[in-house]
Amino acid sequence: MTDMANSPWWLIFTTVASALVLSILPLPAPFATYEPEWLALIVVYWSLTTPERFGPGAAWTCGIVMDTLHGTLLGQHALALLLISFLALRFRLQVRVFPIVQQSITVAMLIAMHTFALIWIDGVIDARIGGVTRAWPVLASALAWPFIVVGLDWARVRSGNGEHVPG
Repeated sequence: MTDMANSPWWLIFTTVASALVLSILPLPAPFATYEPEWLALIVVYWSLTTPERFGPGAAWTCGIVMDTLHGTLLGQHALALLLISFLALRFRLQVRVFPIVQQSITVAMLIAMHTFALIWIDGVIDARIGGVTRAWPVLASALAWPFIVVGLDWARVRSGNGEHVPG
């Protein structure tokens, strides 16, 4: 993961918008169960790399937009994304020095907490919980994490602002 002081706002906005679009696009039935948590991955990435530009407030806002798009209880995704953003910020310096495989495991744990928060809220409001199929996106997100890191690091370096410091 690279460290650049100022990631461009347009890149952050574009990745968040892309994650929101990917989250509402329907996948074919055999693959729908295995869709990664795109927005949660983007929230974790930006929280780890640019906490001065993307923190819990931005994660909360993304969650409110996600709740609106999905038609879920307002604040459900916002609370879950706020939780993982806070934890990513809290352990930012430790996670950034991990090898990519260990980062993927850590991100899987964060996404599992995100999923648990959503399941807990669904249980409280007496909504359909979904069973064990809600665990597959955690694994899919862990597998997608290295590609997210490589792709967004490349985009940040290509955007040409800031000094590239490998890390």
